Amino acid sequence: MEDPLGGQGVIDGESAETSLLYGSWPGGGSAPTPLAAGAWAALATQAVSFVRHHLSHPDSANIFIANEKPTRITLIPAEPFAFPSRTLSEQSVETIRLVEVRGLTIEQRLDLAAELNATALWKIIADAEDNVSEALLLAGWLASDDRCNESLLGWVLDNTHGPVAEEGLAVRIVLGTADPGLRRHRLLGVTEAAYARRLLLSSRVFPTPYDNAAPIEQLQAGAVQRLTTAGRIDQACELSTRCSVPPSQLGGLRENLIGRILDRTVPANERLHLVGYSKRIFPDLVGKIRLKNGLACDPLPTLSAWSMLDDSSRGFTSLTIAPEAVRSALATVDVSVVVVALEVTRKLAFLAPEEGVGFSAEVLALCHDKRIEPRLIQTRLCARARDVHSLIFAALGGVGAWEALNEVINAMLSVNLGVSLGMHFRGLSANKISVEQVGALLVRWVADHTRPVEERLQAREALSVLAAEGAAVHRNQPLPSPEGRVAARKTDDLLITVLTDPTEPEDFKSAIRNSLTRWMPDRIPSLQKNIIARETVPSITALQPGQSIAGIDRNEVLALLRDPEAAPSHLLGAIALSEPFIRMTPDLAVELESLLRARIADFRRLTDRGRVITVAVEAHFAHRSIWRQLKPSLRPSSLDLRTSLCNIAEAQEAPAKSERSLAAALAETVTDYLTPTHTETIAAGLKSVIADRKSSAWTRLHAFHALSTLRDQRAKADKMLFTSVADPSEDPVLRTEAHPLLASRLPQQVYDLQTQGLLPRPPIPPVNSLFHNLPCFERDTEGEWVLTPEAMQLGNLVYPDDLITTLRDSARNPARACAAAALAPLVAQRLPALAGLLTNALQSALSSVAEINVEVAGRTHTFRLNQLCTEGLRTIGVPQQPVDAINEMYHLLGSIKHSKATIQYRPYIFFILSFFLEKKC
Repeated sequence: MEDPLGGQGVIDGESAETSLLYGSWPGGGSAPTPLAAGAWAALATQAVSFVRHHLSHPDSANIFIANEKPTRITLIPAEPFAFPSRTLSEQSVETIRLVEVRGLTIEQRLDLAAELNATALWKIIADAEDNVSEALLLAGWLASDDRCNESLLGWVLDNTHGPVAEEGLAVRIVLGTADPGLRRHRLLGVTEAAYARRLLLSSRVFPTPYDNAAPIEQLQAGAVQRLTTAGRIDQACELSTRCSVPPSQLGGLRENLIGRILDRTVPANERLHLVGYSKRIFPDLVGKIRLKNGLACDPLPTLSAWSMLDDSSRGFTSLTIAPEAVRSALATVDVSVVVVALEVTRKLAFLAPEEGVGFSAEVLALCHDKRIEPRLIQTRLCARARDVHSLIFAALGGVGAWEALNEVINAMLSVNLGVSLGMHFRGLSANKISVEQVGALLVRWVADHTRPVEERLQAREALSVLAAEGAAVHRNQPLPSPEGRVAARKTDDLLITVLTDPTEPEDFKSAIRNSLTRWMPDRIPSLQKNIIARETVPSITALQPGQSIAGIDRNEVLALLRDPEAAPSHLLGAIALSEPFIRMTPDLAVELESLLRARIADFRRLTDRGRVITVAVEAHFAHRSIWRQLKPSLRPSSLDLRTSLCNIAEAQEAPAKSERSLAAALAETVTDYLTPTHTETIAAGLKSVIADRKSSAWTRLHAFHALSTLRDQRAKADKMLFTSVADPSEDPVLRTEAHPLLASRLPQQVYDLQTQGLLPRPPIPPVNSLFHNLPCFERDTEGEWVLTPEAMQLGNLVYPDDLITTLRDSARNPARACAAAALAPLVAQRLPALAGLLTNALQSALSSVAEINVEVAGRTHTFRLNQLCTEGLRTIGVPQQPVDAINEMYHLLGSIKHSKATIQYRPYIFFILSFFLEKKC
């Protein structure tokens, strides 16, 4: 392929004239690559006059692209291209204003490039940041100048201006190279640089014109070499990690990496970043740098010095510590030194796995060490050593892995950490250890009567981890293991026989009974018949976290959920047990879902140790967990859900301050699982409740919350509630409660109702009632003063004119003026059209020196009016000084008696005034 446009869909005929004239891509749109765009523009320059004479011939565009004579018909050949020659006077850069080059025709581009000349154009590129892209593109139309080719090629690597430089360079190459082979070679060089830039900007590399003409490895290797030569080592490494070039073809990248990593003038985080690249590109490089290049020569830092380092500095510091210093520190009796040595080993095992393997024996010995670390969190050394050894274990590659795993399992089971072996089990595949082999070892451990009870129980816990994570291929991707499940099942059979074995210790049997819910929930129903004693459902106050429910009869749980007169304490206990029962008996999910959904309408409360527990709230959380486990075919019908939502809305009445609308909570649970038809069915029922004036105000409000929560129903719910709010004859409770709801959803409409007097205008309170103190931990003495939730709600209700009046007359009541300044940003956010007026009011109060000293919640705080105004102006983001006449128009418009027409067009009048205000300012 000798032209960069082959296969790019270039069209023929009259439609090509405009694209040839302007150098734009034929057929509209944009070129697939900047390189193709530049080649097309240059070829169009050669062909434009010829095309104008021969547009009627269907092969004309192909003739010009290939720069060859036609084979089927004789046409008048095009005149050879020559750059325009003229005598130009030198023109200073300051007098030249670069125009948008892409809007110029080919002739205009040539004229402008010749007028500017190379010296002036490159000065523009160096000095004027705004014109760099246009100037780089225009540089492609300069007369022949070898310096331009090299300079443009350097700009192609730039991530910001590279595409236009690439396009301009393609123009120069095509116009200045008559030989097709040489032209192809030069364009291929541009493609390498463009490939490097594109791969850095996106994980998907856009196609280049020569993807089919050159092997992809050639492009990638050339791109890496160009970046390395240009000194962009980071970009060269990034490109190397994402391409398929063998390390042997990456040129001088390896030597450059070694030099940068050893350079102590480079910041530690950058050096560590390069170490990460080298680990992926040249796996053996880190070890070579440490041992052969003398990087590992520093002593081990102290615990205090280590604690002061950030994570990047710790990582690189670990690479600089001598292996002998680490090995001797791991064997010392000083716990603080051992902690640092373990952390250094952890970093080494991650950055240089072959280095970390060398400390396997020392770390393995520490897995038995029960000493407590000298830290606030009382961690045992064995737990930290286990984490470090899991990294080393993953890099063993099978050499001594089975013996090391036996030792770690022995250590962890002896210190009651059987559930912490997951990271070791994820490394089984890397060490070619079968899950069956590990499972058999743990089964023997559980069956061994000579071992302590705790170790046997911990072995069973480890089997659960093996079943859940043992099939992992990668360290951070656990996968369930069928072989692990078989081993766990075999152990469960053994444990069931233990329950009836008189020779087994009673504490072992008791621990098994308490763990049945976690280990074998599906086998509990069969065990209840003859092995496990029946128990009654405990009350919520007697139910302990993690308590075994193996002896509780499911029929009793279902009976409590069905009984409308059941005592709240035992009913709450049954609700708490419903989710564990699903794990024991999955076929109960449908029945439990229905019973719990009905209980969401039960608003009885129980007070336990000062805590108020609501049956409906607990039922909602339990129902939400079970709902997600239901198969689509088992979910209730839309009519059942509609009935439940209406019942909950009717039962809840006024919610407590900490409660939400549970009808909305149920709607939120089910909405993502509903089809549009089901949603419309449910919405129709809720709309009838909202419109029913015989229902209580709270019932209608809960129905509104549920309707607005359903997918695509929020606007309809807002419209229905707004109709009720705008009606003065409606329930006053409904209108009072709906006012703050709609103020944030329909701010302009609610504001218009306030203007008409149909909704109240709450007075501005003193500033001390708006703020509260948020202490930052216990050591804090001042904390942060922020608006209360009630103040945030007041921001949706307060009337703008009241704020403006209070701020303009701040001397009369400074406490309320401070409150107005605090509320002004909230109102400006709610009503953007009034931001200019509120800004003016805040600026008018800036000169005030009023201070209010108040005590809130036992703390004294000073509110300064000018400080609150400054913060308000910064938040609004409109710090202009308005014109007095326009401000008076705003004030007049806000104070006149409003007719229906005035209310209707008021937003537009405010918008027009805001526009003129911004222009004036």
